[in-house]
Amino acid sequence: MKIKRLFSFFCILLAGKALCLDADVDIYRACNAFPSREICKKSLQKINKIKQQLDECCTDLDLKFNVLEQEIQRLQGCGNVTPIATDNYTITESGNYCLTADVSGVLTIAADNVILNLNDHAINGGSTGLLINGQKNVIVQNGRIQNVDSIGLDLHGNCSSIEIKNIIFSDNSGENIINLDEVYGFRIADCTFINNNIPSPFALIYVLNSANGIIRSCSAYSNRFVNGIIVSPGIENLLMHDVHVDNNVNRTTSVMSPFRISGQNINVYKCTSNNNTASNSSLRNFGLYVLYDSSISECITSNNTANSVTGFYVDSTPIRLVVESCLAIGNNGTSADGLVTFNVADSSFINCLCSNNTSNGFLIYQSSEVNTQDCAFYGNVAVNNGTAGFSVTDTLARGNGFFSNYASSNGTNYINVPVANIQTYTANAASLPSNTVAWNNINVIP
Repeated sequence: MKIKRLFSFFCILLAGKALCLDADVDIYRACNAFPSREICKKSLQKINKIKQQLDECCTDLDLKFNVLEQEIQRLQGCGNVTPIATDNYTITESGNYCLTADVSGVLTIAADNVILNLNDHAINGGSTGLLINGQKNVIVQNGRIQNVDSIGLDLHGNCSSIEIKNIIFSDNSGENIINLDEVYGFRIADCTFINNNIPSPFALIYVLNSANGIIRSCSAYSNRFVNGIIVSPGIENLLMHDVHVDNNVNRTTSVMSPFRISGQNINVYKCTSNNNTASNSSLRNFGLYVLYDSSISECITSNNTANSVTGFYVDSTPIRLVVESCLAIGNNGTSADGLVTFNVADSSFINCLCSNNTSNGFLIYQSSEVNTQDCAFYGNVAVNNGTAGFSVTDTLARGNGFFSNYASSNGTNYINVPVANIQTYTANAASLPSNTVAWNNINVIP
């Protein structure tokens, strides 16, 4: 597999094939221009490890979904479809199944090698809509799960090779809409979440104790929740691609998190959190916690409103995290920051744009208790933010590098950047760098 990406490379299986995405390599030129700088040397060493881990991720997912595709072809070749029009139905044998009417209660899949086509019908009400416990090679598609008062779709008990696609989840309440616990090899695609009402600590999608998954082309709007998508610590090898959590409101005064992401080899790509509202509380659109060897790229958070808003909130000691070509624009509140780092190490923030936020574009916390250290801030843009473009809270030496950034028309463009105790590779720009990816993308912001 050809690998072109450094800091923001990621490779993951999509639809049974390896999808590798590349990015700018300007950071190479920065390191080459300053070969004596220790942070560049360490960064290049770390990237070699990331590339190896992501290759392993690709191989693992490829094998799992090849097995699933073989089972699909075998089942579809049988030609027999079992109709379902019965409430509280349990599937106990492999095969093709199809709803012929709306059903109520729990529909249980208790067999391997099953294709269930909801056929534009609905599973209505009950404490659980669809239950899959410990099965493998299962596809569920084309229908609705609605009015459930606990868990909409419950996947647990060492499931593997599971695909959920083209399902609408609406008007559910209680616990998680999709619950994945001990699921190894899964794909959730083309699903919609609308008018659900979910209390804390639950979520629209809750992933825990699982690995090797894809969540792509899903949207969530007009929901009331505290947590949109939770990926728990310990999760490995997950791609989240084109997932949009927009136009939702907070259910309580708890901190609202449309995305709350942890784990290892987690790659979030082209996702959005826009126009969400958390009245009388805080809103962290992309909460990034306890992440290792992971990347967040080309994501957008804009026009969100709360007492306190953060576009990208980085805390709980992520290591070797890359945040690249992301945008935080027009977020409003008593305090509203584009990107905030608390405890984070050995990570890179590259070609991001923060503009028109009430407070800071980039807020970097470092102190004896809260520590951002050994991180690189390269090619970022901050314009028209109310308080500051780039603000570092303390002048302690933490080995961070700030170079080739640009700030203009902020309350204050730079606070403590650069300072004598922080490594500075090149002067932060007085004029806009022509190769800044984030700036070039500003005209496409919705």
